[in-house]
Amino acid sequence: MNKILIPAALVAVLLSSCAGVKVVRPQVDQVKSAAFVSITTNVEIPSTEAVKEKEKKKESIFSALKKATSTPDLPTLLPQQQELESYTIKGLSDMLSSLSDIKVVPVESVLSNSEYQNVDDLNTGSELVDKMASNMAAQDNAAWGAPQGMKVISYDQVVPTSTNYSNGERTETRLLKKLGTLCGPLGVDAVAVAQLYLAYEPSTFTIIMNGDPADKGRGYATPVVLVNLVLINKDGEAVLKSDQGWDRFTGEKIPMLNDGKVDFGDAKGKTLSEFKSVIDAGVTAMKVKARKALSK
Repeated sequence: MNKILIPAALVAVLLSSCAGVKVVRPQVDQVKSAAFVSITTNVEIPSTEAVKEKEKKKESIFSALKKATSTPDLPTLLPQQQELESYTIKGLSDMLSSLSDIKVVPVESVLSNSEYQNVDDLNTGSELVDKMASNMAAQDNAAWGAPQGMKVISYDQVVPTSTNYSNGERTETRLLKKLGTLCGPLGVDAVAVAQLYLAYEPSTFTIIMNGDPADKGRGYATPVVLVNLVLINKDGEAVLKSDQGWDRFTGEKIPMLNDGKVDFGDAKGKTLSEFKSVIDAGVTAMKVKARKALSK
């Protein structure tokens, strides 16, 4: 499992709830096939309260730039988190197929492609922007992880939340063009980069003492999910994208905490199942907004 530090910009995203899907015509209409080259998920699953507290304490960008970058020793994704990534890819693939008859090639064919595996230097090319993202992320001591064998591509660098320029061009341009060159080797019209953010809202009901024995000792919480997607054509254009203000979706309050952390190890798989349900809600909402954008 690969991993990369989480850009601090996502903190603001988690706390917001206004978003949309943007398309570029006629380029998006020319996309009939696509391949997922990256989906990333946060390794540590925080509470929304913890995210709000980090936002209050956040240092300025300029202070972060002055600090030496340090990459903490971070844990890797759990098998259940990787399962949620695969589940999200399937949901987004079905969405693209139903919206525009876009055929998404199997992930296995992407991972077995030698040119995909050999591509490197997947960053913005701007030392300032890359260092800023890394330093701000190091303050959060958090990371993104991708499925085994898949490239870790920061959604924040592909679809930044602010406009920045380096050497006369937008900082994401170099990375978009690099990703666009993968269309040829993969035999598709566009490549897709997705992001799945997981969190939870704590409950005032903390520990279960009675009821189902399988839930005894577990704490109640509500799953929170954000989903983002961008399609990049062979010319390096982001022809369809969610804008990182995507609505956050919440599920049912369930006993999902163990020692204050999300625990996927419950006997009946309630936690994994509920996160999947919330992912479904997020993908469905994205589909509605994408269909509206494509109908204009």
